[in-house]
Amino acid sequence: MNFFILLLTVLPALLAVVLAILPGSILSLFIQPKIEGFFCGDESIRLPQKPDSFTNRMLAMFVFLPFFTVAIFCEAIQGYLSYKDHKQQLVINHRHLQSDSNKSDLKAAQKRYIVSTLQTFGHLTFCYIYGHCFIFSLVFITKFTVGRPRPSFIDVCKPIYLSRNFTCDGTVATKHIYVDNYECESEDSRTMTIIDARREIKTSFPSGHAALAIYSAVFIAIYLQNLKNCNKFVRLARIVTQSYILLVAFYAAVSRVSDHRHHATDVLGGLAIGVTVGLLMMIHLKNKSAVANRAITCYNGSGHVNEFEQKT
Repeated sequence: MNFFILLLTVLPALLAVVLAILPGSILSLFIQPKIEGFFCGDESIRLPQKPDSFTNRMLAMFVFLPFFTVAIFCEAIQGYLSYKDHKQQLVINHRHLQSDSNKSDLKAAQKRYIVSTLQTFGHLTFCYIYGHCFIFSLVFITKFTVGRPRPSFIDVCKPIYLSRNFTCDGTVATKHIYVDNYECESEDSRTMTIIDARREIKTSFPSGHAALAIYSAVFIAIYLQNLKNCNKFVRLARIVTQSYILLVAFYAAVSRVSDHRHHATDVLGGLAIGVTVGLLMMIHLKNKSAVANRAITCYNGSGHVNEFEQKT
């Protein structure tokens, strides 16, 4: 029976995650981005190609490792301290725990706090992953609709001009010519095929790295900020953790400009998407989830636990 209830709880969450990531997955696998032309004199797309400073693997580590480390640690500590406080109250009320009824009450409380902690962590994880999946689809829909060339477009594509017998040589005569009929000829493009090359070099806006990185940082920072009335050491550890997570996210975003992967406006667009979705997901958690309905507890360093019920 418990397994059936768990299945009914997990399946809708998995379905929601699949539906959130489905549009972006279809676009990235089967659809070509919009093919826009370019002006011969556009210097913003003539930068040399460079390797990534913040790779996809590093982004994946930043997305998952800090969140699960922070969430597991904080939820486990909060669940333990809440149970410890309940146990102390039980001792005060009954003076001893020798009777069978008191022992039964203690075991029931222990089970209740374990279940509550797991439910809270599960809902927190669902909201976090759902936000990433939604951003993934939103970013790809925007990329494939806009079709903006990357800063290294000319270097990577080395376009062949099909409708005119000329090359974009940067002279005044060709500077204002708009090219919309071309194919990519570079070795990089040949190894990817023309369709894959266009999918890569025509999807500059917005920056997916910036959106995903800042979303992770905003979500974790606000989650940590909701731990209230902690002692000085915990408050110091919290602000240091928040600062470093935001710094890494900022580096991941600005590195896309220095690596000639995105224009500055692409990064700003990604940051706006990530911050907006992060705030919306935390508002949802605050108003609807078990995180809001459960007492936020923090050991105050004086031998007991402070509890503050959040009002929804």
